[in-house]
Amino acid sequence: PVFVMNEAARVLRPGGRAAWSHTDFDGIIVSGPDATLTRTVLHAYADTPPPWTSAADGQTGRKLPGLVRRSRLRMVEAVVHVTTS
Repeated sequence: PVFVMNEAARVLRPGGRAAWSHTDFDGIIVSGPDATLTRTVLHAYADTPPPWTSAADGQTGRKLPGLVRRSRLRMVEAVVHVTTS
């Protein structure tokens, strides 16, 4: 991911901006009557790779600010939204 951000920094014109967004699937709040089943469903959802990739990281959303700090980009703002279901 840092490589991708560094590539974005390389191709942006001076003063250009990039917006990064990702859902932190491991942080989604799910409430159900069976805690074990609820955790199982959440982790299966967060850890199952989508069809277009071979890997999944359910915590990517929370890692974005750190990835930006390790890249050549400059952090302007980080906004967090919580999803409940």
